[in-house]
Amino acid sequence: ILVCDKDKFPFFANSFFIEVSKNENFEDIRFVSFSITRKKENRIKTIIRKDKVYKYADNKDAINHINKIANIIKILNECKIEVLGNTKNNIIECEFLKDAISYDELLMQYYNQNGLDCCLEKIKEFQNNILNKLPIEKDIPEKTVFEKYDVEISGEKKKKLHFTKYGVLDLIFQNCLVKNNKLYIYDQEWFEENELGTDAVRDST
Repeated sequence: ILVCDKDKFPFFANSFFIEVSKNENFEDIRFVSFSITRKKENRIKTIIRKDKVYKYADNKDAINHINKIANIIKILNECKIEVLGNTKNNIIECEFLKDAISYDELLMQYYNQNGLDCCLEKIKEFQNNILNKLPIEKDIPEKTVFEKYDVEISGEKKKKLHFTKYGVLDLIFQNCLVKNNKLYIYDQEWFEENELGTDAVRDST
């Protein structure tokens, strides 16, 4: 369910939810997102205002999900990965970066303007500045994300992979903003960790 500025209206689907209230101030709201397809305990709503972005729990059961997001932010900050957002009164609040672009948009710009090699250099830069800061398990754990989700993989290919201690599933190009040549990570909502402390994987190349 989306509510947005009229200039963004054609970009989204042709179904909209409009909320009207005598008490809430809607004047500076730029964007609202809410999904009813999630499990009750994972339902949160995102509201982008003029200068801030807020994530709220939709119900009491979803407060725990907000706390999980706060914990992911804490873990990444401890890994020296700067994440936008802090928690107050069970609300995630972060700065709205004006004129920033997502890292996938930046990659397409580099590819269109300078070719594939330049694009690959920017991917390597993302790896060095973000992914390589995640702690790596020295040994391959007995149970990994492949076993947990019953995904087939050969032992030979598995040996070529690095296994991170933290499974941060949203650490992707689309959740990285770039402004003034600085990287900002945001919207880190999903995290997994098995009993051995390993879940996310990334190729060693």
